[in-house]
Parts: sequence; structure tokens; C-alpha cells
Amino acid sequence: MKSIILTILLLANYLQADDFSDANEAYKNGDFKKTYELMKKSCDDGYMRACWDLGLLYSNGRCAEGDRQKSLDLYKKACDGGYEKGCDSYEIFKDIETE
Repeated sequence: MKSIILTILLLANYLQADDFSDANEAYKNGDFKKTYELMKKSCDDGYMRACWDLGLLYSNGRCAEGDRQKSLDLYKKACDGGYEKGCDSYEIFKDIETE
């Protein structure tokens, strides 16, 4: 039973990483709509690196309409999910918002 659960978890992580890789490839190719969609899907599926990157997209307005609060929320989600860069970005961005 443990091996079945481990297999499912590994497969889910692989699929998240695959969407994330596809999002990065779309970004390189200039397909920002596809980048946003795949990055959002990866984030919604629990891939915290994708949440952080999605926060960057909101922050710079490149693939998503600029939204500072949404960006901050995504950095916090990534941080809460254990992604260290999410914590760093959240702390920096939060300080900027309060100035």
C-alpha cells in the first residue's frame, strides 16, 4: 500500500513539473497566455515554485495584469508551502507595500 501511495505522489510531482516545464518553454517562445495558464495550473496543483513564478508574473505584468496584492498573496502561498524564495519575496514585497 505504501508503494502505491509513493508512486501516486511521484507521478503527481512529475506531472506538476511537466506543466511547469511547458510553462517555461511557452515563456521562452513568447506565448504569455499559455505561460500564465500552465503556471497557474501548476500553482493550483501545489507546486510552490510555480506559485512564486506566478507571483513574479503578476508583479512585472508580463503574463498577467499587474496586481501587487495578488503577487503578494502568491509569494505568501509559496512561502507557506515551504518555498524559501517565496518567503524572501514576501518579506521584501510586504515591506515595499507598507511604505
